[in-house]
Amino acid sequence: MKRRRLLIGAVALVRGGVRDDGKAMASICDELEPYFSSESVLENAPFDCISLILRYGVASRGKPEIGRINKQHSELEVAYELSMNDIRRMDYEALRDHYRAATLETLLAVSERFGLQAETWKRLKHQE
Repeated sequence: MKRRRLLIGAVALVRGGVRDDGKAMASICDELEPYFSSESVLENAPFDCISLILRYGVASRGKPEIGRINKQHSELEVAYELSMNDIRRMDYEALRDHYRAATLETLLAVSERFGLQAETWKRLKHQE
């Protein structure tokens, strides 16, 4: 089994639940995974995988928090905070679109931080 280059998970910082969040995250990973191999977006990166944790908090921060590289797993740890009040009422399509936008914003920030190719993520972001 081939190792994924993008992992997305979530954690609630405030009380509440989000319907279909796992399904939306898996869909985004499946959509974006092919770009990691076909367009060399992680070429020369000091990690093999990006591990994005969506934090359900009081307010959206609008900016990803780039953490450390887990050397054991060669994963870059990244977090993006979203407003629980905003996302808990969304239907599946709106939730997926919201997560996709946050993921692309994160991938652009990671590319900028590490001097990686960002054209792929810019192109996909403009297709929203």
